[in-house]
Formats: sequence, structure tokens, C-alpha cells
Amino acid sequence: MRFKGIILILLVLFSLSCKKEKISDESYFGSKVMIIGHRGFSSYYLKSPGNTLETALISIGIGADGCEFDVQLTKDSVLVFFHDFELDGQTNGNGKIYDHTLEELSKIKYLLFPNIYIQCADSVMEKMPNAHLYYFSFDCKIDNDHEALAEYESMLAHAIQRLCNRLSLTNNIMIEGTESFLLTAKSVGLTNKMFWINNITIESIAKAKMHGFYGFSSKWDSDDRYFELAHQNNLKIMLYSPRNFTENKLSLKKRPDIIQSDDPISILKYLERYNYEYIIP
Repeated sequence: MRFKGIILILLVLFSLSCKKEKISDESYFGSKVMIIGHRGFSSYYLKSPGNTLETALISIGIGADGCEFDVQLTKDSVLVFFHDFELDGQTNGNGKIYDHTLEELSKIKYLLFPNIYIQCADSVMEKMPNAHLYYFSFDCKIDNDHEALAEYESMLAHAIQRLCNRLSLTNNIMIEGTESFLLTAKSVGLTNKMFWINNITIESIAKAKMHGFYGFSSKWDSDDRYFELAHQNNLKIMLYSPRNFTENKLSLKKRPDIIQSDDPISILKYLERYNYEYIIP
């Protein structure tokens, strides 16, 4: 009996210590950390590739605050969701996205998902139910090998602006990009929240503040020694692509403002935000 009593006490103490260790989801600025699905729901969903309406609906369904999309521009200036510059490998097409028109891309299928095609950003956002209630981060893919890079950046920025204006989603769509692209976006009149994809250092904080950027987009395991300094300068921090529960918790410990996760299920459950009534198709 004495041994059982000791075991019971140890279990109680362990339970209390676990509760103590739970990481807060309160950000530096006092709001809840925003949780969004990386590439829609993630690239690990086996029934549909990332960057599709199908995966985005899952993120929203399970209780996430929205999702991230990789956005590129076609030859005829249409926004599409696709991560890599090259079509080769993931699809039955070849070449680069910006060398094809939307009509040409509409015939190209994903190799592992033969019934799913590359999707047009406008079409996806139009079909998103109650889109104004969620947040979407557009990771603007910029190929530095593009022969007319400056022109491409300007056209991409204008295409995002047209989508935001037409669907009244400027406040819901955040922009991630290079310094050059974000400055181009600001020059053409975009007023979206802009996140500079970069490491957070003393120098980059000063430059981001000078440019009027909203914050930084950094990999989840990036050096966090200057995160508090960035926050003190009113710059938000978005961490991307933790792949599992352990990496989600490590990301949360850094007190970011947004986490775009490849495993939104585990972090939403941990934070008691998961929608158990939703059934993942």
C-alpha cells in the first residue's frame, strides 16, 4: 500500500509539472499566436497537394486562422498557387510557371494527384467560404534568373492588388517576399501587411523599420536572439514550416506572432483550438 501511495504521489506531481510546462500562446503584443496551415493544409496530406483549395478548406475546417499559399505569375499575368519555379518533377509539364499561360497550365496535372491541376489564385479565393474571417499569407516566389525581373515583380504586385481589391481582402492577405519585391509592392500601392523573408538581425531590423515593413518571415529554427528587439521595434514575426509537434512547440517558445505549420493538427490540439467536429476528408 505504501508503494502504491508513492506511485500515486509521483503521478500527481508529474501531472502538475506537465501543466506547469504548457507553453502560452500569447504573443509579445498580447494577442493569441495566429496558427495557419503551410501550403494550405500542408504538403503531407496524401489526397491532395499543397497550394490547393482542397487543403486550404481543411486548415480552416480544423480550426486554423487561415493558411499560406505560394504564389506565382503566369505568362499572361494570372496568379497561380505553386511552390517550385519548375514544373518538372511534380507535374506532367515542364519549364517554368511564368513561361506558360493559364490555359496551358490548366491542362497540367500533378503526377501524384492525377485529378488535380494547378489552381488559379482568384478562383481559389473566390470559393473560400467566408474568406474575410480568415488570414492568408502569399509567399511571393521570385526567380532571380528571370530575364525581366523588375517587370515581373511589378506585374506580380499589380496582380495581387487586383485580387485584393476585387474581393476586398487587403486586410486578410499578408505578403511575404524579398526586400526588392516588397519595395516594388509598396511602390505600386499595396497596403497589405508585408513580411520580409530574412533572418532577424540588428541590421535587418533597422532596415525593415526604415522601409515600413510589417515584420519578418523566418524559418522556425532560425536564430531568435533578436526576436525581442524586433518586437520592441513593433515588427511582427512569422515562423514557417515546423513539421511536427516537437517543432511546433519549439516555435511557440520563441513567442512569434504567426506560425505557419506543416502539422497544424498537433499545435491546434495542444492549444485547445482544434475543431473536433470537423471530419478531414
